[in-house]
Amino acid sequence: MKKNKLLLISFLVAASLSACATGGNTSSFEYEKPDPEFQAVIDSLKGISHTADVNYEIYYNQNDPDSVDGYLGTASTRTFSYSKEEGRGYKIKSKMTARDLVKGTREFVKDEAGNVIETTYDNGEKLYFCDDETGCIIAEYLGVNNKVETYLQSEYDYEAGTYLPIAFDSEFRNPFDYIQARDLSKVAANTYSLNLDKASFALECYGSSAAMAVKKCTITTNESNQIEEMNFEMNTEGGEGYTYVRDTSLNVKYSKFGKESELAHIKPCENNNPELATALKALNKVSSYKYSKDYINDDGTVADHIVGYITQDAAFYHHHDSPTDTKVYSVGDDYDYLAAICEANNKYYGFEYTYNSMSGNYEPGLIMLSVSAAYSIDDFSGLGPNFRALSAEIFSLKEGTNNVYVIENDTLRTSIASYFDFQYLGVNSQVLETRTDDFELTLDSDGSMTINTGYRYSESGKVVAQKIIFRLDTSSFNNTELPSYVEIPDTTGCEKW
Repeated sequence: MKKNKLLLISFLVAASLSACATGGNTSSFEYEKPDPEFQAVIDSLKGISHTADVNYEIYYNQNDPDSVDGYLGTASTRTFSYSKEEGRGYKIKSKMTARDLVKGTREFVKDEAGNVIETTYDNGEKLYFCDDETGCIIAEYLGVNNKVETYLQSEYDYEAGTYLPIAFDSEFRNPFDYIQARDLSKVAANTYSLNLDKASFALECYGSSAAMAVKKCTITTNESNQIEEMNFEMNTEGGEGYTYVRDTSLNVKYSKFGKESELAHIKPCENNNPELATALKALNKVSSYKYSKDYINDDGTVADHIVGYITQDAAFYHHHDSPTDTKVYSVGDDYDYLAAICEANNKYYGFEYTYNSMSGNYEPGLIMLSVSAAYSIDDFSGLGPNFRALSAEIFSLKEGTNNVYVIENDTLRTSIASYFDFQYLGVNSQVLETRTDDFELTLDSDGSMTINTGYRYSESGKVVAQKIIFRLDTSSFNNTELPSYVEIPDTTGCEKW
């Protein structure tokens, strides 16, 4: 009986296969072929090098009459590259703009001259490539020494207790590598609608945190079925019972399809600036010099004149320096700092002036970073500007001049001024590390330099452009002394820190 049952089962299976082979019902494993028109739309960006200009805007109005209504806009240019020669790459350049709104409206607050008051944050330009072997992110940038630097991006895994590399595809995704023809529906000629699931996914790819608020996504194309624009409509957040109302919009415009937008790996600059190179190296040969920094008011007057008297034994950083000032740290923000060498280890230790009620004077006290570590500087070159880190080749002559130098590389320009600043904490302009607003270096025939730079910040709803002028006068080389009223403290015992 068992043998007969097996024969019956075999017959039924064979009959079933025969029916499938001779026609009858359509196999459930056959997929519907995508609409050729829709597929052409997707293929215009799928795996194709291109540039996406993304504009992300948020308006928020708050019910509290004392609160400030505001606008936040982020404009970014994102380049997706699929180059056979250079490999897969991604570049992003972005700026963020903040503005206050007239209460209860969408109107921007303006100054007395009728100009919109805003604060702009330039995030510079960043370039990433996909490592072919691991699929992880390789960040690439040009250093101030004119050398290309690369590093594997990673994030800390608390469970594993170590840093783990980040996959390229997890951070930089072209949404059209994942969107399919069946995700589209036609609205009109050259106009299509993207389903909400994939629209939310696309929003995430373009850096929006409002992915769940999307209610409609429209794609427009040209006559060649190339996607030219994608527009997202968002639900209004807040409303009755909420303390705020927020409206969000995001628009993407596409251009530079194909090889035109493929990224190239960074290469060192090849600018030939022998005079500037000589001037930058000059500080390596001197034993003393003076260096100044002026904060400039809107009307062009000097708000604060800071001078660094830098010698081999000590350096004195004097705020509001003037020939008539005959003592350290007087009043207000006239704060001064001192660095003195410890002969036991040849390091310079930092001192700040504190008031001694017994003597009635301001006296230098050792700066402690913690209970067991004093603030110290390793060598003489760390007291003033860090010229030794710079290559003259990263600078270009400003058009129409023969002695004014600028920085054309976006990433370098946002931080280059910090290398011309005092390196001593307390008198250096730390905002210049990432927020340099402008930069121009004028080189005199004797090697003296004037550096015009600065940064922007917001104060009481008003954007302030803080201008700074650095000056290095070669006439001070090897003949600079500390002012006579400055006493160098005893550094004996500092080496224990």
